[in-house]
Amino acid sequence: MTREVSEQLRVSTDLDSSENQFSAHQSSSTIFNLSILINTLQELKAISLSYEKALKI
Repeated sequence: MTREVSEQLRVSTDLDSSENQFSAHQSSSTIFNLSILINTLQELKAISLSYEKALKI
C-alpha cells in the first residue's frame, strides 16, 4: 500500500511540475509578445508623428 501511495504522489508531483513549467513558458511567451507589440506601437506612433509634421510643412 505504501509503495502505491508513493508512486501516486510521485506521478502527481511530476504532473504539477510539468504544469508549472508550461505555465512559466506561457507567461514568458506572453511577455515577449507584449514587448514586441509595444515596440511596434511605439514605432507606428513615431511614424504617424513624422507624417503629421510633414503635412504641416
